[in-house]
Amino acid sequence: MATPPVPDAELRRRVKLWRTCSGNLLRAARQAGVNTQAFTVSIDRAVAKGWVKQSERDRAATQHRAVKGNNDSEAALRKQIATLTAQVERMRNARPVVPVRIKTARVDDFVRVVIPDSHGTCIDPQAMGAFLDDLKALDPHEIVMLGDHVDCGGFLALHHTLGYVPETSYTYEDDISSANAFLDEIQRNAPHARIHYIEGNHEARVEKWCIAQTLRNGRESEGMRLRNAPEFLLRLKERGISYYRRAERYHDLPVPGTIKLGKTFFAHEPGRGGRPEQYAQRFGGCLIYGHEHRARGAVIRTVAAGEIGAWCPGTLAIQQPFYFHTNLTDHSHGHLVQIVAKSGGFLSINVPIINGVSHLRPLLDRGT
Repeated sequence: MATPPVPDAELRRRVKLWRTCSGNLLRAARQAGVNTQAFTVSIDRAVAKGWVKQSERDRAATQHRAVKGNNDSEAALRKQIATLTAQVERMRNARPVVPVRIKTARVDDFVRVVIPDSHGTCIDPQAMGAFLDDLKALDPHEIVMLGDHVDCGGFLALHHTLGYVPETSYTYEDDISSANAFLDEIQRNAPHARIHYIEGNHEARVEKWCIAQTLRNGRESEGMRLRNAPEFLLRLKERGISYYRRAERYHDLPVPGTIKLGKTFFAHEPGRGGRPEQYAQRFGGCLIYGHEHRARGAVIRTVAAGEIGAWCPGTLAIQQPFYFHTNLTDHSHGHLVQIVAKSGGFLSINVPIINGVSHLRPLLDRGT
């Protein structure tokens, strides 16, 4: 059914309102109390009468399409956040998970859980649910987060060109909100654990952005970092979580951003394009690392250090990020459990999560 014409007086009022709203059809239509389609017809009639220039109308149409696209992206993001929220709520309402302490030989032995890259808003809901279920059952003494627990894409990714509109569909605030929610669940499911958080290359994007925005002014860059970096927006100090920056050295180690707990080194990114056995050889000891998003591990024998190994647990993020385009990734979901003896000796287990199902939980259930 065609929209009936409006009187000229009303038509002039709508044109004036439209210009007051800087050509924003959605806002002007809301203020006029009509739907966007009816308001658009009015502006087209004003063009036919010569009251509005065609070029002015064309600019408004371009703006309307951009706003509509942003609204569609925002709706998709809200749907994704709702899915994550529902997943967490289902876990909370599911049957109670009875904590199952892994039996160790001595009371001084303990369990450490290692969390690989999760990427904030880009976390996989099913993998996250399976991991949190395992975490609650294990009730570990210590947790190591390997970094990249925020994604920091969009305008922060100065070195990475975004190639698809969906990559722009979330904000930094959304990303921080998702990471905070994940940290809340980690601490709720493992209340007795001491937590270490190693900065990844994605968290470090914020520091690079701060330096670029302040034209490399040191004091201003640091001031901006204190206001914008994940370390502070995730309230890590308030949470009692130790944070290790890529720009600083720890435990008298020559490589920044690397820590050593007992007989194991932990790093986000131990090198580029190497194999686990090469990383173990390079570190001269046992290493657990992230960044690669696929589960790998190897043990080698050396003259100086004896048997040493390196392990990557995989990822908790989505397995097919946009930057792989149409290439199928070999990313795998999982986490790592380390049973550590008083002597420092340990058993490292890469726990696979396949189609949202952890392959550790059946073993724990069998032991109850």
